[in-house]
Amino acid sequence: MKKLFALLSVCLLVSGLLSACGVSAKVLPSQESSASPASSLTETSAIYYEVRTHTLENAAFDEDETQLAHYVYDLPTLTAVRSDGTEIESPITAAEKTAKLRTETFNRRFEEWAEDSDFDSTVQAATEDLAWHRESGLDWMEGYEEELKFTAWQTGHLVSIAANYYSYTGGAHPNTALLSWNFDLDTGDFVTPMMLAKDDQAFLDGVKEEIIRQAGQTARENGYQPQEYYLENYEDIAAEWANYAVSFDENGMSVGFSPYEIACYAVGPQTFTISYQTLSPWLSDTGKLALNLTAEH
Repeated sequence: MKKLFALLSVCLLVSGLLSACGVSAKVLPSQESSASPASSLTETSAIYYEVRTHTLENAAFDEDETQLAHYVYDLPTLTAVRSDGTEIESPITAAEKTAKLRTETFNRRFEEWAEDSDFDSTVQAATEDLAWHRESGLDWMEGYEEELKFTAWQTGHLVSIAANYYSYTGGAHPNTALLSWNFDLDTGDFVTPMMLAKDDQAFLDGVKEEIIRQAGQTARENGYQPQEYYLENYEDIAAEWANYAVSFDENGMSVGFSPYEIACYAVGPQTFTISYQTLSPWLSDTGKLALNLTAEH
C-alpha cells in the first residue's frame, strides 16, 4: 500500500500490480466524479471550493482466481476553482496559492487515511484463512471486504464529512465504524466541534443532556430501559461525545457512535442529531457564521 499511494500522490491513479506470497492482485482503475449532494460550490473571495469523490478500488486473488480480499474507498477530495469555473492547478495570485494549499491539506488527510489501511496484511490474513477453510472443508464466500462511503456538507466556511467504514475480515460478523472530519475553509485546518462553542463546558453539557434524552426515548420505543438498551455507563460515554464522530448537515449536528461504543453490536450504530435550534444558545458568533445560521435559529 505504501507503493500504491506514493503513486497516488503523483497522479491520483491506481495502476500496476501487487504481488506477495505467490498471490496475484488485480488493481482496478480509479474513478472520479462529483459528490452528491455536496457538489454545490461555496464562495471565498471569488474562489470556490468543491467536494468531489475519488474512488480507490483494489482486489487480490489466489492462483485459481478465488477472490481473497477487495476494497473500495470513496475518498472526499477538495478542489479550488476560479469564478469562471476553471480548476486552480497552477496558482497565480496569493489568494489562489492559499486556496491550493488548503485543498492539499484537506486531500492529504484522506490519502493518509487510505494509506494506513494495510492491504498487504489483509491479503496475507485472507490467504491463511482461505487455506484453513479448505483444510476444514468449509465454504469460502467472497473473501475479505472493506468499504468507505461518505457524505459531505459545506458552507462558505466549513466542510463537514461523515463517513461509514465497513469491513469484514473473518469472524462471526462484519464491523462498521462511523467516522467524521470537519475542515475550516477560513484557516485551512481540520477542527473539532468545540471551535463552534461560546462556552466549552456549557456546550459539552448541553449536548450530553440532549443525547441522554434522545437515548432514553429510543430505548423506551424499543421496549427497554436506557440501561438495558445501552451500555451501563452510557451517560459517561455521552459526556465524551466530542471525541466521537461529529458532523454537520442541513438538519443539525450529528453525533455518531459505532457498534460497541455506546451499545452492543446487535443494537447497531447509534446516531443522535441535535437541531440547530437546540444548538444555537451554545454557539459563538463565529460558530454560527461557520454554519451559516440565520436569525430564526
